[in-house]
Amino acid sequence: MRINLLPKEERPLKQSQVRWEFLVGLLGFLALAAVLVFSWVENARLQTLTAAHQDALARQTVLQAQVKNVNALRQQITDLEAEEQVYQGVLSGTASAAMVLPAVSDHDLDLLWIEGVICKEESMQIAGYTRDVTSLSSYLNQLQRLGEDAELTHILPLDGTDFQVFAIEVTGVRSDGAAQRD
Repeated sequence: MRINLLPKEERPLKQSQVRWEFLVGLLGFLALAAVLVFSWVENARLQTLTAAHQDALARQTVLQAQVKNVNALRQQITDLEAEEQVYQGVLSGTASAAMVLPAVSDHDLDLLWIEGVICKEESMQIAGYTRDVTSLSSYLNQLQRLGEDAELTHILPLDGTDFQVFAIEVTGVRSDGAAQRD
């Protein structure tokens, strides 16, 4: 027979028995492992949400910049439409003269330059300069062949040069490009 003289608390356990301290320690370790796993999962989820939030903020910034660009373009369109209305208002009285402008300004003379054309309701004033008076005469004949009444209002020599400054009054201008005859 075997007698165990150790007190009951200090005696070795049977192989099928487990001490309560070990169970508490094991449960604590399992709880700690669960907390660490859930913390790691939530941390990964937080990083994903943070990246999505940063992406959304970047897109919001891009969209706000695009909204500013669209608003600027709309304002530019409004300004251009207002400018177009002003131009249409200016051209409404001189539309007939503006239709004839290409025929008046198109010439093949080398020594004649047109500086400006002032369009009025039924007439035009053409200002320019030339080096050769015969080119000016040819230009007046060309205007007469187009059917307009062209009159040389003044011609002055430019001091110190061989240029002549001239002004021509063209009357009887119509929208179809032909001159009105009374």
